[in-house]
Amino acid sequence: MNPKKTQQGSGETTETELEEQGNEVTVPFDPKAIKIEIKQQSLDSVIKRLKYKEISFYADYQRRPDLWDEVKKSLLIESILLQLPIPAFYFDVKDADVWEVIDGLQRLSTLQSFVVDGKLKLQGLEYLTQYEGMTYSQLPRPLLRTIDETQITVFLIQKGTPDDVKFNLFRRINTGGLTLNTQEIRHSLHPGIPTNFVKKLGGILIQVFEKYSNRISQERQEHCDYATRFLAFYLLYHLKNLPAYKPELDSFLNSAMKTVKDLSEQQKTEIELKLKDTLNFIFEVLGQYAFRKAFSSRNLLNKALFEALTVQFACCNELERAILQKKKDELLEKLKALYEPSSSEKDVFEKSISTSTGSGNAVNTRHEMIRAVIREVLNA
Repeated sequence: MNPKKTQQGSGETTETELEEQGNEVTVPFDPKAIKIEIKQQSLDSVIKRLKYKEISFYADYQRRPDLWDEVKKSLLIESILLQLPIPAFYFDVKDADVWEVIDGLQRLSTLQSFVVDGKLKLQGLEYLTQYEGMTYSQLPRPLLRTIDETQITVFLIQKGTPDDVKFNLFRRINTGGLTLNTQEIRHSLHPGIPTNFVKKLGGILIQVFEKYSNRISQERQEHCDYATRFLAFYLLYHLKNLPAYKPELDSFLNSAMKTVKDLSEQQKTEIELKLKDTLNFIFEVLGQYAFRKAFSSRNLLNKALFEALTVQFACCNELERAILQKKKDELLEKLKALYEPSSSEKDVFEKSISTSTGSGNAVNTRHEMIRAVIREVLNA
């Protein structure tokens, strides 16, 4: 299975194993719930919104605008001047006054730089080379009119579209190599309290990992994805704020973020403390092998294993945690036996954290097997 590598600020690369999540949609959404308006309009209408700051580039998922280099931006402008068709734009219009960009961020950033800010100087043009080096204000009036009158397709996702429908729509949209990942989508659907709380949990992850000289990726909210998995299954197994797990995994995690608004401040504080204490406990027991499938080397971080270990140890009370701490050598050996190839149960457990990890069987298997190890050590 290929790892996903993420570059850290220090130059060190962290790796998270790519999962086969098995996220089949078992309960399809109602097509009638999709509220999308499709418009054909002039590019000038979008440019005016840019001028008056009525388009938001900075949603909670924090995609970066302005990633294209000057040549790529210039070629987009050249395409418009040549009256070539450009891809459609997608906006979430839950706030009618400020549209949120779903797809088209780099194209809009280019228009902002060239038309609104007047900073971009055209370069690397393939056909209209006579305008090389010019800014927007230096172009002849017929070309300025061409830009304004260019017809574009705009998809407006309306207020009232259910979150699960939006999630599936967002996930299907092709954004030219800058596709939103699932955690970025969750942040966009649940701004404010839910996203801020998950980011706070993500900050705890970073802090504890660094304390034990480990790394967890912060690229594109990766650490928040780990945090959301802990949150969701801790709510399910301990606080009981979520119903029994049913696939698919993304919708389950999405529902967990929605539930955050209903948590009391005391409950949120408990979750924060539980996560921090549990991470410290696991690193003290497993050391450098925490959340990695192999004990013989520093293997890849595994999200499903992270989820099962953190949640099941977090569900232990203080007395049980103290007993496990005293018996940590025995606990370590039993976990090794669960992971290692010599174990008769190894294939079952390994499959639950590697293949179709979002299926009901895989989720239940890994949590039950970790819980069984904990009980065995406590009762020994």
